[in-house]
Parts: sequence; C-alpha cells; structure tokens
Amino acid sequence: MTELRYQLSEQDFLTYQLFVASNSKSSRTSRRRARVVIPILYTVFAVILLLMSFVVLAIVMAATAVLWFLLYPLYSRRRYRRHYARHIREHYRQVIGRESTLTIADGHILTRNEAGEGRTKLAEVEGIVEIADHVLIVLRSSATFVLPKQQIDDAQLREVLRVISEATELPVQQRLDWKWR
Repeated sequence: MTELRYQLSEQDFLTYQLFVASNSKSSRTSRRRARVVIPILYTVFAVILLLMSFVVLAIVMAATAVLWFLLYPLYSRRRYRRHYARHIREHYRQVIGRESTLTIADGHILTRNEAGEGRTKLAEVEGIVEIADHVLIVLRSSATFVLPKQQIDDAQLREVLRVISEATELPVQQRLDWKWR
C-alpha cells in the first residue's frame, strides 16, 4: 500500500482546467467559430464598403479581419487562462497549498486532506492521463485526481499507476507533449 503525499498549487489546478478545455469539443468549436466568424463579418463589411466606394474604410475592415484571424488564438489562450485562474482562486482557495494524500487499498482510492476524507472505488476510474507535469486520474463522475509529478517520488507514482491500471484494465495515456494552445 503506497501513500502519495502532495500539495496542489493554483498552477496545478490551472493546468488541469486548461487540459480539460483543450479536450472539450464544445470549447474547441467555440474558439474555432470565434476565430472564423468575426473575420468573415469584417470581410463582408469590407466588400460592402468597397462597393460603396469607401476604399479606405474597406481596407481598414479587411486588415482588421486578417489581424483578428491571426491574433485571436493568442487572445483566446490568454482569456481562457485568466478566466480559469480567477475561477480557481475563488473556488479552490481552501485546498491550494494544503497537504493531500492518496492511497490505493482494498479496491479503493482513499484520499485525505484537511477538508476531509474520500473513498472511491477503482471501478469508477474512467481514464489515466499523464501529461508533462501531472497525472490525471479521471473518474466517471467527471471528477479528477490531479497528481503533481514533481512532488511525488517517481517509483511510488509508477507503482500507484500500475495498480490502478491493472485493477481497471485501463492503460495510462501518455500525452507528454500536451501544451495549452
């Protein structure tokens, strides 16, 4: 029975939230739509202005469309990051920086921190994802255990992942190259 001890930081929660957003179909669709629809509208206005002989305004509108299309991904990344950071500061301040433990015993994941204790059946694990700095143990309820790899002994972490993977027959998904974009 291996016990993992760690403290989650605001950055740990932020990485998790951004990972979920980057894998959310609705979030990706929304970002893609905003990147394309606005430039199309500006281009339509540019064509209308050009037909009305307002050449300078048409050029400004066309330039705005191109700039929006090129710069929107940067703006969107920053906006999502700020949004989730505010959300985390507001809703997770009681957990940030507090020691937590995670143990696998008797077919359950046992968690403990200052707020209380939890017991989750291993059968509730839906996926195990390893990204560069974290391991995410995703549950069917959409809850997730976030494990910061820098704070946990690698051998202990590998042992816990092996036990969970064998018990659930789920492979550890390697997404080590994932970055928020």
